[in-house]
Amino acid sequence: MLLKAARNFLRLVRDVRGVSATTVAIAAVPLVGGIGVSADVGRIYIVKSKLQDAVESSAFAASRVLQQSGDRMSAIDMAAKVFRLAEPDGANSIITLVDFDPVSHAVTIRASATVPTGLVGRFTPAVRSMQIDATAKLSAPNLRDISIVRDN
Repeated sequence: MLLKAARNFLRLVRDVRGVSATTVAIAAVPLVGGIGVSADVGRIYIVKSKLQDAVESSAFAASRVLQQSGDRMSAIDMAAKVFRLAEPDGANSIITLVDFDPVSHAVTIRASATVPTGLVGRFTPAVRSMQIDATAKLSAPNLRDISIVRDN
């Protein structure tokens, strides 16, 4: 009986059928994990970049309104409108601070966003938080002479 078991074991060791399928199945787990992590990290960087653009745009718009009218409430309203137009999709974002420097007429805007994660959330917190600050100051005498060109 022991001899029969040894023969069966040797036959099983020599049999190479199905080895490729097993290898592919074992290798697929880290491969799918790597794809999921890169998708999550890429999404986080995209949201951060779009949030930075939204904060800079709203700070510039608020600074322009503040210089033209001097009304802080109008500047805050304009900052909120521009931020809502440019805010990143798929993230919960909000303006958390609008600050005015009365001496230099600079406007500082801070916004924060949370990005839900997929696979990364299995091993770390399921939501990534970020905070972006931007300060804008217009000091040109004629606002019609200002042009901004951004190339993405």
